[in-house]
Amino acid sequence: MSSLLDASVPDNWPVDPIILEILKKRLDDPAAFEWADYIYIHREDNEVIGDGGFKDRPDENGCVEIGYGLIPEYRNKGLATEAAKALLNHAFSNAEVTAVRAETVTTGFASMRILKKLGMEMCGSRHDDEDGDLYCWRISRDQYRANVQRRST
Repeated sequence: MSSLLDASVPDNWPVDPIILEILKKRLDDPAAFEWADYIYIHREDNEVIGDGGFKDRPDENGCVEIGYGLIPEYRNKGLATEAAKALLNHAFSNAEVTAVRAETVTTGFASMRILKKLGMEMCGSRHDDEDGDLYCWRISRDQYRANVQRRST
């Protein structure tokens, strides 16, 4: 993998091993390329530090879900916020997208701070058999635009 990415790959990546299966599956669906998953490489260190992207294409209501994760050594440096912000920017650059959602585990306080910082609001909760109890987050296109305008003034 290291030679394919032209970057060093630490032993603790991927954060969630299922990402490798998802990446392989996406290669078989070129139409879904815009809604891909990305491998994050730290430029200065030339090292894979995490991954993230879209869980699928926008649904029938124009909502798309984001997810991201960083290896522990690169957390608490603003990089996950940068990654999530880039995913929001990309999603809302597509006219089909009306909202973006995300989920966090109920103890994922760092992720909750990131989503709040980006203007997302908690909109409910659910239980997942694999991940346990989750909080659901959402931001609409109008909320996103208002946040972008607020940050630029």
